[in-house]
Amino acid sequence: MPQNPTYLPNADAAAGTWSQNFADLITADPTDYGLIAGDATAINAVVTPWLAALAEATNPATRTPVTVAAKDAARAAMEAVCRPYATQIASNEAVANGLKTGVGVTVRITTKTRNSVTAAEIVFTVAYSAGGIAQVTAKDAATPLSKKRPLGAIAYEIQVRGKNSGDASWTTVTGITATRPIQPLDPDTFETQFEQYQIRMRWVGPALPGGGANVGPWSAWTDIDL
Repeated sequence: MPQNPTYLPNADAAAGTWSQNFADLITADPTDYGLIAGDATAINAVVTPWLAALAEATNPATRTPVTVAAKDAARAAMEAVCRPYATQIASNEAVANGLKTGVGVTVRITTKTRNSVTAAEIVFTVAYSAGGIAQVTAKDAATPLSKKRPLGAIAYEIQVRGKNSGDASWTTVTGITATRPIQPLDPDTFETQFEQYQIRMRWVGPALPGGGANVGPWSAWTDIDL
């Protein structure tokens, strides 16, 4: 039994229907499928005898071991020619998907889809260990009781800012992109000239198709002691 490509049925009757449709549509206008008249001729040269051999092998009056063997050989010859053409059409991005479906070939997905996190909000908690190291734990605002990130998120970003008492403005100290569920913030890693610190966070995903940024909204600034 011939192997079953995704576009060509295993059953002989269905394969006969597929090959007849394939040959008819390409013969009608080969340029629609990125082919030329000579390609249509080559396809018909194997489809016509295959259909004739199939008819003999399935007709009780003419079905014999000889006609069945001839049918199998004719199908193998048909597939050897039609399969590469079908692959060529399926791979040709200039051929409309509707034409590919009509001629019976697989419509291939040529672009990767990525889940956007641009609307995914983040919530976080801050705990402290010995030495004053802040342990920041991020969660999806939609499922705060779960440890799972929102669909599409591969990391989160932390931004830290500081100011001294009496100052009117904040100064950004650093930003961190983390992949671990819990991110320690060691006070020794930050500048020490500020008396007050705040952090905010957001989810980060891989770049969207076309290079668009895939980040969630920033959380509100939250006071933190480092």
